[in-house]
Amino acid sequence: MEIFRSFKKYYRVNKVTEPSATIIGDDRAQRKSEYRFSVVGTPSCTVAYRIGNEGEKKEICPGPDGMYVIPKGVITDDVTIGCR
Repeated sequence: MEIFRSFKKYYRVNKVTEPSATIIGDDRAQRKSEYRFSVVGTPSCTVAYRIGNEGEKKEICPGPDGMYVIPKGVITDDVTIGCR
């Protein structure tokens, strides 16, 4: 009988805050899973995220509930959230 173990890979989430806004969310994100966060305050710029050190910054807007969502399947490395 073979036993398979599920291995969940997690990546670090770097939240770059500014004086007028604070990013609230988990400090790690599970590989290829949806990641949700909120922003308290009013950011002075457009909120964006980047996957890995050299990935392109992608703008992100809050949903109707005020939460920002990085879609499922996108997270494959460390995540940085901040201003664009």
